[in-house]
Amino acid sequence: MVILEIDENISFDKCCFLTDYVSVRRQKKINRFCFEKDKLLSLFAGLLVRFCVMKKYNIPNSSIEFEIGTHGKPFLADRNEYNFSVSHSGRCIAFAESDFPVGIDIEQIRDFDENIAKRYFSENERKHIENSSDFNKAFAEIWTSKEAYIKMTGDGLTVPLDSFCTVSGIPNYYFMHEKFSDCMVSVCLHESHRNEKTEIMNCYEIMDFFRRLKE
Repeated sequence: MVILEIDENISFDKCCFLTDYVSVRRQKKINRFCFEKDKLLSLFAGLLVRFCVMKKYNIPNSSIEFEIGTHGKPFLADRNEYNFSVSHSGRCIAFAESDFPVGIDIEQIRDFDENIAKRYFSENERKHIENSSDFNKAFAEIWTSKEAYIKMTGDGLTVPLDSFCTVSGIPNYYFMHEKFSDCMVSVCLHESHRNEKTEIMNCYEIMDFFRRLKE
């Protein structure tokens, strides 16, 4: 798992040259955003995925192509064995890759919302929060775990969120949680990846990597 943080002082103008390294589809998506923060998140999310793919397969950026699945989940063309997931919130981006289906979600930690819990959480998940010493943290872990699970399956919101329980366990899968800055990250990983480590990066490392490609 990789977590990338974008410097709050960086401007889109300073790194707009990096749009040359993402797909036309991503460029159009970036241009549709009105706010600079959203442009930066979309740009660096696209770059982080490409950075990780290039490192894993030792291939040039120009050879990387993505396709979109039935429910909107992106996948790497011609690499059926490669699975990845990306999410962003605030000024942070989270990425996970695996040779099994994988899902990741990052959200800013907010106050526990009992109405959301009643509507979307299973009974065991609600009890888990009630028994927790930190309602907000427990709520964030469950919410992001649910998002990570439906990203892992690739079914998206076609799966009702209250139809499965993240605290009771998912066959052959487990959830890993990481609190970073003001965010909670949850990743749904195959049980064979229980020793997964977290790598922390900043936006300047990504900028320098792609800048060197141009030299």
